Amino acid sequence: RHFALSISRLSDRNELPGLDLVPTSAFQEALHLLKIILNTHDVSVVPDVSPLASMTELLDVVVGPILTLSNMSACQLEPVDNAVYIINLVSCLYNVLAMYENTDKTLELL
Repeated sequence: RHFALSISRLSDRNELPGLDLVPTSAFQEALHLLKIILNTHDVSVVPDVSPLASMTELLDVVVGPILTLSNMSACQLEPVDNAVYIINLVSCLYNVLAMYENTDKTLELL
């Protein structure tokens, strides 16, 4: 819930990417929140719940808003710049997720 509110606040800023097409500060804040969630995930899983099922459900809820935030910030770019920017964002997201267990399904989708 906290994550959804944070993403909502970040999307209200609607930052445009700079000429270098690197992730905006809003996107980087969203990645930071994602890292916090993933770092605490293992210790917070209820014993009766499969870690894989729990992680899959978590990523379904978290990655979507991050990608929406990405598309919102890229929509005003020229097509080639938009593509480069989205590739940069997906690459950053991929690198974060690749550090954690049970993220393979989401990594494949990216």
